Amino acid sequence: MFLISFNASSQFQKPTLKEGDYWFYEFHVLPVENINYSYYGNINVTVKGKTTVNVEGTAYHTITLVENHTVTLIQNGNTGTRNYILTKYLDEKGLSLIMYTKNVTNTGEYFTNYINPPLAYPWPIETGKKWDINYTRKIVEKNGNITLTNYTYKYNCTGTKTITTDAGTFNCYVVEITSPARGYKNRSVRYYSPDVGYQYVKEEEYANGEIWFEINLLSFGHIKTNDETNNNTGENSQKNNTPGFEAYTLITAATSVYIVTTLFKKKQK
Repeated sequence: MFLISFNASSQFQKPTLKEGDYWFYEFHVLPVENINYSYYGNINVTVKGKTTVNVEGTAYHTITLVENHTVTLIQNGNTGTRNYILTKYLDEKGLSLIMYTKNVTNTGEYFTNYINPPLAYPWPIETGKKWDINYTRKIVEKNGNITLTNYTYKYNCTGTKTITTDAGTFNCYVVEITSPARGYKNRSVRYYSPDVGYQYVKEEEYANGEIWFEINLLSFGHIKTNDETNNNTGENSQKNNTPGFEAYTLITAATSVYIVTTLFKKKQK
């Protein structure tokens, strides 16, 4: 186990993404009253390189992230496993999420999701910074069906905190995420470290003020540039990584609902 630190007065500058960067996570549900199911699994995130995508006549130069999710759900004495792949396309300039595809390998389901406007963090991030994000997600199914859903989220960087996972011990920026539709007691808290890069170190989901779901970083490999090290930590360029699973995240509340409602679809028929 090791400690990576940064100057408390510094900002979390926009990270870089290099082909070969990776993050490996585990996630699980904590015992909570009135939740009659449990699930756990792993997420492998890797940077695959750059490509150009066209969305409604606009060409975007993007960086491709691929997330491999393996989920095991336990409900009513039944156990099932679902595997799916998210392929995300981030605008190369600002790292905003433009679109992503979802391929559920167990069932053959395939979705293309367009984000309008592109979803982005207002870099740099620092304590006390607040911002709102409003966007529409357009989901196009393999059969051509289209669904439009509007989202509003509020973000607040509340401070810094030391977080320890199997990947190490990190001084992190704490970002709380709430939605008017969910209420303050139902929120997400993410912990970001400049040394880990674009992905977070840990995420917690709260329901009615009680934590019920966690994602934890197990290992990672992130190539830092001179700009990142100088702006965030004042150290020299280096590749930060941890030993362990060097494979190639982000599971959200929406993904959690998807898992619960679809994993046993065939069994419930």
